Amino acid sequence: MNAALPDPRRAAQHGAPTMAEAKQTIDFEEVRAKDIIADRQTGWAQFTRATSWAIGIIVVLLVLLKLFFG
Repeated sequence: MNAALPDPRRAAQHGAPTMAEAKQTIDFEEVRAKDIIADRQTGWAQFTRATSWAIGIIVVLLVLLKLFFG
């Protein structure tokens, strides 16, 4: 199953912009320390929650392996 690469000439014929015509805009905003801290605290909370779940799942799997193949 080889997918054919899109033909840029065909895309241009149908009104799609080519890479040379694509416009890029970057909006700069003031970065506040409280925004950064809140973002990092949220990320840390998600990381620790995911780590706790992963450790719990591994413990359960090891216990099940011990019971079945012990």
